[in-house]
Amino acid sequence: MGGMLKILPDTFFVYIKRNPIDVALSLYHARIAYYNDPNKWLSMIPPNCDNLLNESWKVQISKQVYYLNSFYEEQLKKLSEKSFMVIEYEELCLDPVDVMKKIKEKVLLHTGYELNFNGDIPYKFEVETPSRDFNGASDLIKEVQKYFN
Repeated sequence: MGGMLKILPDTFFVYIKRNPIDVALSLYHARIAYYNDPNKWLSMIPPNCDNLLNESWKVQISKQVYYLNSFYEEQLKKLSEKSFMVIEYEELCLDPVDVMKKIKEKVLLHTGYELNFNGDIPYKFEVETPSRDFNGASDLIKEVQKYFN
């Protein structure tokens, strides 16, 4: 993020946090949807974690969620509080209009730029809770809890 700020000093980051168990379950379902195989890697590899590819899918997903979450939070600590905003996933889903207003206000304060939104912002979204109805779900949840509890 620091490199981006050198090039674009008025960059504003929005970090959307979600329950790590739901993130892990979503990653599992995405691996199945894209590859029909939970062992095939999907999405970002956390920095300095190339060895994750040798782990079981449950450990891969759990550590992927943990290390990416840790990486993002470490990056945010390096930023001025005026250059980012943390939003809970549920808050975004339940009141996207209010969240967008908050983002717009903070961007204006930080950068002096006024955001304009084209089109209608949905009144609300359904908060997605990924299915836990698959073989290995409880083991995946236990694995995630090792890192987040």
